[in-house]
Amino acid sequence: MRNKRYIWLPLVLFAYFLFMTFRFGIGMIHQGRILAFTLTCIAEVAVLVLLSISLRRRDRLRERRDDIKKG
Repeated sequence: MRNKRYIWLPLVLFAYFLFMTFRFGIGMIHQGRILAFTLTCIAEVAVLVLLSISLRRRDRLRERRDDIKKG
């Protein structure tokens, strides 16, 4: 079984996202930049979902290619 990049890489980036949210997001909210904060969070989550889907697809294609070479 291969390492599951489509799981651990988005999780690491999500942990970084949470850290940055608590580090800078609270200040943005206090400054009244709620829309910028919200749009940034939405964009970050969208990127993480797309990254996970893309990496999962690449792993599946790689497994199929390896099966064809073996078989």
